[in-house]
Amino acid sequence: MDISGHGVKKGIHEIRGNWLPFLLIVVIALFSILLKSDSYVQLIGIAIAAVIGMRLVLKLPILLAVIFHCFYSIFSTIVGSAAGVLIPFYALFLFNSAYRIIAERESIPWSTLAPVIMLFVQACISLLWSDVFGADFLKVRMISLALPILVCMQISGPGDRKWLALSMWVTSIVLSVVAITIGFSIGFSSRAGSFGTIDTNENHQSAIIAGGVIAGYWFLLTKELKLPVIFKLCILVSSILCMYALLLLASRSIFVAVILASVFTLVAYFKVDFKKMVVGALFIGLAVFMLSLLPGTNMIFDRFGDADVKNLNDRAPLWALCIKSFENADLFYQIFGQGVTSSSWLPQRYSSDLNSVHNSFFQILVEYGIFGLLTLLVLFYRIIIQTFKSRFEDVKVSNIGMLIIILFSLGSGTFTDTYTYAIFLAWLLIPTAVDSRRSKQALAINQAS
Repeated sequence: MDISGHGVKKGIHEIRGNWLPFLLIVVIALFSILLKSDSYVQLIGIAIAAVIGMRLVLKLPILLAVIFHCFYSIFSTIVGSAAGVLIPFYALFLFNSAYRIIAERESIPWSTLAPVIMLFVQACISLLWSDVFGADFLKVRMISLALPILVCMQISGPGDRKWLALSMWVTSIVLSVVAITIGFSIGFSSRAGSFGTIDTNENHQSAIIAGGVIAGYWFLLTKELKLPVIFKLCILVSSILCMYALLLLASRSIFVAVILASVFTLVAYFKVDFKKMVVGALFIGLAVFMLSLLPGTNMIFDRFGDADVKNLNDRAPLWALCIKSFENADLFYQIFGQGVTSSSWLPQRYSSDLNSVHNSFFQILVEYGIFGLLTLLVLFYRIIIQTFKSRFEDVKVSNIGMLIIILFSLGSGTFTDTYTYAIFLAWLLIPTAVDSRRSKQALAINQAS
């Protein structure tokens, strides 16, 4: 195998296609040791399954992110913790990322990914002075910071949005059915997030469903796909199903975010087309009327009337602790933060049952200081700029709708600690990845001429 000179890329392709089964097993074994997994037999079985489907996944890298999102969201909701069985995904993500850095680095949106990478690097460096909250907690935090980088590395072209949208849409339907089933099982006596062996975070589950709603809007709005009428009808019906599930899960911030995103989508896409806006308004009105007839829909409105609304569901005292901790810190810690997981000590002063400050912006301010917070803001600034630069109207509208969902999730919880955050970022970074690929192709054409 020639791997010298111009044969380097050819050699990499051969390794990727022919030697991956052996490399994959080695990487998974190393990950097992690193993450101290106890279920080695289970991991070997998953490794074999991963090897069987490797060629399809590696020919279309986004499929790995798609399978990951569906598997993680559904498995972690219905079964429970998915930490051990996710190791093969980490291994494949890492392998694909290494391949792209070596063979396709020009098409990677480095300028937009840079803030994500910087946050992960800063978290690693902060271990030098951080008072770590706990070993398991640190492991999850570091994986959740690294995963957005690895997932976004799987993006390679505009067609990736179709696959990602499909996975988000299907997943939202499955989770909605689960939530509705739980709602009926408990007689709508409480939020439909926990029943029997199922014990999920209603806010996180709502965010996943909300992302699927936005993905469904994209299917309806895009003109590049010639979708049959029956499929569009299924999307409309599923959006009503998802909205019903969101009402039963009763996440106030996500519910408001979905309403705002839906209204923005209607107004921004149809613009001054009065006829289409009227049709859209009638559909929303009919959907609201139908939902009001279903049992349990009053739960979300009852939650808005709760006494804890005044202190933002007990979040205001936690945020005040973050501000006080930042103000009392030395200048060095104000600039670079008090270290990864350090914000998790603050809620202990308020309640021993809490380990989250329920706000990603305050969390990053405490853990990574002004530098880290600015890094996060730069990331979203870059995403917004790239979104408005896109010449595709459906991309602009769906990206802004997704931004509304993700910003509400960041404001109401430590959303950066969730694996779903990586999938949302992948969706938002697709225009940037496409622009990078086009720039590379244009450069090649100019050089050839």
